[in-house]
Amino acid sequence: MTNNFFKLLVKLEYEYIDKYSSLSPSVIETIKDLISYVESAKWTKSDVTALYCKNWRKTYPELRLIFEEEGFKSRSEVTIRSQISELSRNLCEMFGDCQSIADAFKAASGKYVEGMTKEDGKKFISKLGLKLRMLQGYVDEPFTKKLGVRLFDFDIDCVTESKYKVSECAKELELLKTLSNESIKALCDEVDADKMAYLLQELNKPLLLSQRAEKQKKGSENTYKVNRLMVNIAKIDILQALDLITPKKIKPVGFKNSQVSEEVVSVDAVTETDEEILPITVQSGIEPKAELPFKFAEMSEICEIIQEKLKKVLLLSDDPQKRANNIAYLKRVFDLFTSEGLRTYLSKYPSGDIAQAMKKFRKE
Repeated sequence: MTNNFFKLLVKLEYEYIDKYSSLSPSVIETIKDLISYVESAKWTKSDVTALYCKNWRKTYPELRLIFEEEGFKSRSEVTIRSQISELSRNLCEMFGDCQSIADAFKAASGKYVEGMTKEDGKKFISKLGLKLRMLQGYVDEPFTKKLGVRLFDFDIDCVTESKYKVSECAKELELLKTLSNESIKALCDEVDADKMAYLLQELNKPLLLSQRAEKQKKGSENTYKVNRLMVNIAKIDILQALDLITPKKIKPVGFKNSQVSEEVVSVDAVTETDEEILPITVQSGIEPKAELPFKFAEMSEICEIIQEKLKKVLLLSDDPQKRANNIAYLKRVFDLFTSEGLRTYLSKYPSGDIAQAMKKFRKE
């Protein structure tokens, strides 16, 4: 067969579209897509090339007249033949040589082709169809523009001398698929917009929330404003769900007459089968050191720590603003040592968490 791409199109159109053929509808659609793409001349900016592609069914004399009618410079038939020949070679480089394309459609229709089975023909046409769909529908631009992140922020370059098979890059392809704007948009279309707004709203808040609260003066009906710092539990829950924080690992304390393993376990591993923690009653006033159920001693020990710091590092500052800030901060710290302050602080934690933490400090 002649290696003229436009004569190939004439042959394919006549034998498989104009006449009855045994080709499947999808294979016939590939022929139509090939003709449509050639006629569109999307790959070129040349008006002359576009004119040839649009009028590929015309004869050489007819093309000469079309050039004159369209206002182009007059061309001889020899020039037209030469330019069409060059254009045909270009199309063969894009889609394959004319003989291979013709043989593939012939084999796919069930006719004998030396060295090519019917399945071989279908595979060839399938690849041709894929190439055409990509050329027609894909907006071609640097792929990095289609990503939701800048890869060089993660020490990933976009240039290398290495060559790989696509099949060797499964994990890398999965990452690009995940990061592409198309995938992100598809995921966004599936989620609840209000739930997404809630998650983003909480994630944008700080981990330590400052709240203004009213406190009643002792023995009075009057109230005053105080600042309270609260841990943003909602944000911690979300960060943990996003795998952006990892629960701290602890070693279980070895109790007497116990066979507790020294294996490192997670706080999350605690189940209902763990040893039951009975409520601990601490009477008012300072208990004798030996009767305290915890490993730390009494309030006097804490006072000694504060006094030691006062002597060494907690010196008064001459700067009024710094001094006021320090006093305000220490007031919040001292508030933890009062029954009311401790209750307020512990109210932010589930009782099960407090009970589990007590295990570490209980005496057995």
